Amino acid sequence: MTKLLAVVNVAFNKCVRKVLKKSFNKTIDVQFGIYEGEEYKGWLTINLKPSHGWKDWIINLFALPAKLTDGSVHGGYWKEIQHYWRDFFDCVINNQELMDARLKGILIAGRSKGGAEALIMAYMIQNPNTIVGAIEPPMCVSNKLAVKLEQMFGEDNILWTCYKNDIVPGLPKWFDFPGIKYQLGDRRLGLSIKDHELATTDYELIKAWIE
Repeated sequence: MTKLLAVVNVAFNKCVRKVLKKSFNKTIDVQFGIYEGEEYKGWLTINLKPSHGWKDWIINLFALPAKLTDGSVHGGYWKEIQHYWRDFFDCVINNQELMDARLKGILIAGRSKGGAEALIMAYMIQNPNTIVGAIEPPMCVSNKLAVKLEQMFGEDNILWTCYKNDIVPGLPKWFDFPGIKYQLGDRRLGLSIKDHELATTDYELIKAWIE
């Protein structure tokens, strides 16, 4: 569970020394840092924040798929990452500390919408020494692209969680998510937005299930 705990730490900004934080048009908040945990000490960390407003939920629910060479992707998330990609890239290449950390490896993670966009950002970076973590992410890629991502990074280097009956993982139904799913807690009848709120805000709760 060491790898899963590492990406959960990054998603919640634990065991991370912040180097740079930047907001893009009030819809994407990204923090760049250096991991201080023992297993991946010195790796570059990239954290993408979850949805925090009505604009984000419109993007989440109503975007059409965008077709790529390797498959298709959630059009709203793809458009956001594409639009700000040069700014993301410049944040790293203009900071020597982040560039040095990148050579060791990259831990990129996010919660909810941020988890989906972490996966898309990893696809664009295409660094083979990358571990992706998504906490309660919505589905965001086609099956074809999911297979490509598992080939690119390794299935066991893409990790995502579903806490109990969280309604968000699994939606939209026409998309998929690659890697290894960790079901945290027992499922029961019905779906719950409450489980999503808990899992994306309570670090100690998720850490307890992992440990």
